[in-house]
Amino acid sequence: MFSAPAVSAWSYAEQFRLLVNCGDGVATHIETWRSSMGTIALNSDCSDHIGGLLHFLNMFDRGNQLYFNSNFMPTVLFPYQSKLVSDMQELLEKLFPHKAGSIKWIPAKPGGSYRLYHEFFFEFFETDYLDPNGLVQAIGYKVIRPKKKTRTEYVGRDLNISNLARNIGDDLVFKKNRNLELAFCRAGIPKNPEDISGVNCLVLECTDVQDDSSHGFNNHQNLAKIHKFVCETKPKRLVISHFYTASSPWYIQSHVDALEWPCPVEVVMRGQVLRLPKKEF
Repeated sequence: MFSAPAVSAWSYAEQFRLLVNCGDGVATHIETWRSSMGTIALNSDCSDHIGGLLHFLNMFDRGNQLYFNSNFMPTVLFPYQSKLVSDMQELLEKLFPHKAGSIKWIPAKPGGSYRLYHEFFFEFFETDYLDPNGLVQAIGYKVIRPKKKTRTEYVGRDLNISNLARNIGDDLVFKKNRNLELAFCRAGIPKNPEDISGVNCLVLECTDVQDDSSHGFNNHQNLAKIHKFVCETKPKRLVISHFYTASSPWYIQSHVDALEWPCPVEVVMRGQVLRLPKKEF
C-alpha cells in the first residue's frame, strides 16, 4: 500500500489478486507479485490514481520473460462516468495492439458486481466524492466471500447434503451468509454506511488532520469526519492514507492516537509503503 497525494496511490491485496488504483511507480514494486495479478480496480480517474496504468499494463506480455510471463491479462474496473479511462483504453489499443485486445475493461457502476477470484466477489458502491471538475463520482469497492452453512435440522443426520440440495434446493438446506472481507473508498466516504458495516478491513483516504479546505478539493475528509463514520460502521481494522497536509508523521500520528477508535488503526504516511500481513484482512 502506497500513498503520495497528487503523485501516486495504490493498494495491493495479494490474497485477492487485486490492485486498487494504479498510480505512477507501481510497476517498480510489482516484480515480487509476478503473474498473480488478476484485477485492477480504479476508484477514480484522478492522476495520482491512474498515472501508472499504461506503463503497468505494458509490463504484462504473454511468453516474454523480460516482463511478467502470464497466461492472462488483468481486468480493469473503472468508474463508469470516466471518459479519461476510456481514452486511455483507446490509446493502449493504438500503442500496443498485440496485447490491448486481451485486457477486459469494465465500467463499474454502483450496485454492480464482478467475480474476483475463486469464491470472492467484488461489489461496487457509491461514495460522496466528486473529482475536482465535478464530473466523475468516485466508486467504492468491497470484497465479498459468500459462505454456506448447513441448516441445523440437517446437521448430524445420515444424509448426502449435496444430493439433498440438488433435490430440494440450496436455500432449504443451507443458510447463506456474506463475509465482507475488504473495502476501499476514495477521498469521500460511502453514501450508505450499511454498504460496509462490519467489514474486516476498511481503507479510507483522509486528506486533512483538521478541518482545512484550503487545498480546494471537493468532499475532503478530516479525521473527525472519518472517526464519526468509523464509529458508526465498526470495521474490524482501519487503514487511513493520503494525507495532503504537510505536517510531520509524528503530528499526524498524534492526532490519530488522540481519538478513541472502535478498532485497530494503521496510518500510511506520505511516501510510505505499508505492508499488512494477510491474516490481518
